[in-house]
Amino acid sequence: MKATDALRGHTLLPPADVLAQVPALYATDGVRVEEKLIHARFYCGAATWLMAEFDGEQLAFGYCDLGLGFPEWGYFSIQELHELLVVKEGIPIYVERDLAFVARPFGAIRQ
Repeated sequence: MKATDALRGHTLLPPADVLAQVPALYATDGVRVEEKLIHARFYCGAATWLMAEFDGEQLAFGYCDLGLGFPEWGYFSIQELHELLVVKEGIPIYVERDLAFVARPFGAIRQ
């Protein structure tokens, strides 16, 4: 178990049954943005990553909002999110997975 897993109390990736439902990269090309199904939500402070596609190893595609006012769709590394750990004034800061998140269309999330 990596240090960040121990801090968050769970692995960053969703369970295998959830990952099995996530389409492969490029599988949702042509699907309207509002209709793309989001399967997982990761967050750290004001930053949010919503996973719509996954290569099964470390690369995901989805909606990324770093909280700076310029959200975008793009690729992000699950490994980089997993390894991110900053300690500020003795307080560890790391990316979490929203354990209560239920898959739903992007349009339902952005309302």
